[in-house]
Amino acid sequence: MPHRIDDTNRIALNPMTITSVAEGEHGTIIITSFFGRRHVHIVRQSLDEVQAMRAQLRGLFPGKITLDLVEGDSID
Repeated sequence: MPHRIDDTNRIALNPMTITSVAEGEHGTIIITSFFGRRHVHIVRQSLDEVQAMRAQLRGLFPGKITLDLVEGDSID
């Protein structure tokens, strides 16, 4: 399940829950699905960086990737 780390603007995601990744106006948009619920996250890392992180983790239980969330104040 997606969760924040230490009340900061970072999030750790299991790459197996990521259903879609796309470049957005304010950052990379990541859509996750967990037990039938969708979550949308906007992160500071570029699309290429996110894809590289996902490519490094393989296997049945690949671990988590940690990303920096875009703050709501920085979005117009």
